[in-house]
Amino acid sequence: MAGFEEYSDPRLVAAYDSWDPARRDLVFYRDLAAAVSATSVVDVGCGTGRLAIELARRGHQVTGIDPSPAMLAIARRRDGGDLVRWVEGDASCLGPGEHDLALMSGHVVQVITDNDQLQATFAAIGRALPPGGRFAFDSRNPAARVWRQWTPDRSRRTLAGGVEVWFQDPRAHGDLVTFETHFSFPDGTKLVSRNKLRFRSYGWLRQALVETGFQVDPVDHDAPDLIFMATSTPRRRTAVVRIRSLSSSTWAGASATRSVSGPRPTWPTGAGLTRYAANNPLVGRRVHFRRTASGGAQACCVD
Repeated sequence: MAGFEEYSDPRLVAAYDSWDPARRDLVFYRDLAAAVSATSVVDVGCGTGRLAIELARRGHQVTGIDPSPAMLAIARRRDGGDLVRWVEGDASCLGPGEHDLALMSGHVVQVITDNDQLQATFAAIGRALPPGGRFAFDSRNPAARVWRQWTPDRSRRTLAGGVEVWFQDPRAHGDLVTFETHFSFPDGTKLVSRNKLRFRSYGWLRQALVETGFQVDPVDHDAPDLIFMATSTPRRRTAVVRIRSLSSSTWAGASATRSVSGPRPTWPTGAGLTRYAANNPLVGRRVHFRRTASGGAQACCVD
């Protein structure tokens, strides 16, 4: 991950929690875990472990995942750190159906600026949840344009250990915002972290969730933070049957578990599949199909 030295530099990681000591979002996620009676919770992008440990103290079985070894070192040393299973990595480390609640707090989805990577993260989280499992995360609302406040005068503060920090030079490139984070240490050392965050719209995030197998709860579009809550839905399976022609207009076939028959499948466009349909050489071929709303079947591809 380019930039964000505060996630890797040991001097900055030690002061990380003093960026936002109140962390009002922790109360929301803590109460959500209780409300859904979550047994096993995974905190993806757990950072220094504040939320994960708080949940573990309340009786949940918690796994905290983060790609930063420096962050996880702080998490393990915290009071209560032994209550959590810590994993260095990302959501791809999760096993199928391991958890009934997944969380990504602290705007961590914005740090994942590559859209394909975020969709892969959502898909991995979906696989780690059983049908009906819950997923929640937050992302800054792009309509609020909060980056306009990231100027030295408005953002300057002093962290633990006397480290002075401020934001500078925010620039929006579509939904991608670049900016500098300046650090000044008591010994006079200075460090500049050149960072970027993706401010995705509600529509983009909702569609990404739907495409990776989630049903999305209503979201307050006007809030400065978009709080997403979603439910994992049953995985779709593609049936594979062996087709035989009955006539020029009907077909029949069977899978391992049931027999099917009906009108001749509607073929997708494409030279290869259109030729197969026109020549009708379906006997003995394996055809992938999906059910249509009318109860028929639509062929997807031919082996």
